[in-house]
Amino acid sequence: MKSLRWYWQRLSAMSPLEIPYRLRNAVRDELGRFRLPTPESETLLAAVVRDVDSPLPPTPLFPFVPDAEKLRAVPERWKTAARDEAERFLNGRFSIFALDDVYFGAKIDWNRDYSSEKSAPVDVYAPKINVADENKIGDVKYIWEPARLQFLPRLAQHWLYSDASDARIPTAVVATVRDFVASNPPLRSIHWASPMEVALQLISLTLTFHFLRSRPESSAALTSDFTRLLTKAVASRLDFVRRRYSAFSSAGNHLIAEAAGAYFAANYWSTLKIAESTKRRAKKILVREINLQTFPDGVSREQSVAYSFFIRDLATLAGLSGEAAGDAFPDAYWERLDRIADFLDAISDRAGNAPNVGDEDGGRAFRLEERSAPRVQTLRSQRLRLNETVAKLRRTVAENAALKTMKKAAKKTNSAKQQKIQLKQTFSNAVPKPDVPTTEEAFWLLGVSAFSANSPQTLQNNEIELSTQTLQNVEIALSTQTSPLSLNDVRPTTPRVEIFREFPGGGWQSRREICGDAETLLVFKAGPFGYPATAAHAHADALTLLLHVDGVPVLADPGTFSYQNRPERLFYRSSAQHNTLNFAKSEQSQYINRFLWGKKSTSELLPVDNYLNGAFFAGKVRWHSGETHERRVEPIGDDAWRIVDRWRGNEPPTIRFHFSPEVAATAVATPDGTGAVVRVGNRRVEIVNPHLAARLEAFRASPAFYRLADAVRLVFAATDSVGESATTLRVFRDDAK
Repeated sequence: MKSLRWYWQRLSAMSPLEIPYRLRNAVRDELGRFRLPTPESETLLAAVVRDVDSPLPPTPLFPFVPDAEKLRAVPERWKTAARDEAERFLNGRFSIFALDDVYFGAKIDWNRDYSSEKSAPVDVYAPKINVADENKIGDVKYIWEPARLQFLPRLAQHWLYSDASDARIPTAVVATVRDFVASNPPLRSIHWASPMEVALQLISLTLTFHFLRSRPESSAALTSDFTRLLTKAVASRLDFVRRRYSAFSSAGNHLIAEAAGAYFAANYWSTLKIAESTKRRAKKILVREINLQTFPDGVSREQSVAYSFFIRDLATLAGLSGEAAGDAFPDAYWERLDRIADFLDAISDRAGNAPNVGDEDGGRAFRLEERSAPRVQTLRSQRLRLNETVAKLRRTVAENAALKTMKKAAKKTNSAKQQKIQLKQTFSNAVPKPDVPTTEEAFWLLGVSAFSANSPQTLQNNEIELSTQTLQNVEIALSTQTSPLSLNDVRPTTPRVEIFREFPGGGWQSRREICGDAETLLVFKAGPFGYPATAAHAHADALTLLLHVDGVPVLADPGTFSYQNRPERLFYRSSAQHNTLNFAKSEQSQYINRFLWGKKSTSELLPVDNYLNGAFFAGKVRWHSGETHERRVEPIGDDAWRIVDRWRGNEPPTIRFHFSPEVAATAVATPDGTGAVVRVGNRRVEIVNPHLAARLEAFRASPAFYRLADAVRLVFAATDSVGESATTLRVFRDDAK
């Protein structure tokens, strides 16, 4: 049971309307154990579907399943990665967070934390399980991750890549699903404690079944008995989610995940009695929340880059599902998703590295590619093709509807073939395909062609090739700064191209300099602190500065590491662990517990002068305890900046710059002791401040959830509680190499 202190802290983040809502839920959960749902194996099919003689839905247009010819043409590395992952699973092994290739044996223990060897209770009423009690059950993230079942679509992908020749896969999938359903009857395990986790299960189960049913070779495994069990399992999970949507101070990315999973499953499993009503409500939530949870410029209000990817992927999956079924989503919905993609593109380097700002837990909406695939490259590939896919789906739906109408009133003068040709001409508005390589996820999600491994369009080192455009057009785009300018919009045909982007609502700015193969990306954050009232996934990182050089993070965010009530949770979220100014005795915002901030800092971008050959960043933050910090970043030459910090507090602050693990081993103090230098390939990055005492400190960064790596930070120590100081940041060629 949670402590009284926890309840008081949590109550402090609730609005007056939320309190009765929570009380109603508490009563519901208390009474619910006296009327537990029937296990799926005992549920009558007639209770969940409209027609027991046709319990399975017709095969929908979406998700897409590539034909055999397209599958044969995909890059060999896709096939190899899927095959290797499938073989590991068939041999009783998988990877979870920091556990690489862990052995789970003949079948998965669904309630086991494989990192601590502790287990959650079995056959216990879910609302009574304290998922945060690490001492008793272990780390719930390690328990929930396998139960998202996101390895199952990968098994099905391997099966399709193999031309359905690996007969082990359908059998293994069916056995795994049967075991999962039997081990987790409704409301009787930890896997019913979170509606979001159940929604992600629905996505995985639906994708996997759809891929398998697309080929007749799966018929021996997909027996009538199994498909009926699966239908009932989907129905029970869908009913659970629709009755327990997150709300009020919990309505962050969880609510989008729940609505997306519910919509996608209800749209697919259309024969369920609850499908239509569930779909209608889920769509309303999605359309509303994608606007509420993001600024008009595309920045997530949660101020987490990882969760920006997460909600966009979920919303894209649900939206495509709706478009294919003739339930079109508003154009404004797709425009907002494109704004999210535009923001993520603007703050990411050409190699596909995005800043690790805010919470990051390795979570995916679904997984249709290998784990190591850069999410930025997948996003860029999707973004350039998404409008085309939506247009094609709308055209197909319209054609089908028009053909039905025309068939009823067919004219003798027109044949069916002539009618179809006329309709194709009427509804033909597809966007031409851009010359950018397709990633594996885009290939499956959007139904686009994949380039072969030997195609000249396949780029090396995961880099995006810049499309052709004259420098004159680039200058026009840069001077206006009102239209989104993607990395894919320019080719450096002259020695240097500079791209400045500002996202005023979310409080972010980026400046990219490209000269041939060289790229320098500087990102500045001064946005509002988190969302919703708990700011559950925000970090105290206002005015942080991030630097990527030639596709390598140099000044980086130290990461997240864990969501548990451990010292590391506060450590990685604190102001002292970010590239900003820090007062040792306070935090920018008041930390209360692992998903709750109390009094919050206020921060904003300040007006700056923007001009074609340069732009500077500026922002200010007021700490919850009254201290203030202003920062200006001014260009003083090619790949050179002056960082001016002004502060007022109760003690002398430190100004910190965290070098990423990729470059930390090269960090050395400058000869005069005024700063430090690191190497990135054939270039150096130098940070100096002759007016403040400088020192290098070793620390442990968390480049991925539950993973640690050696890193180094540069600390400048001031001597006055009120003051101003300028630090110089330069990137230049390493002629000594």
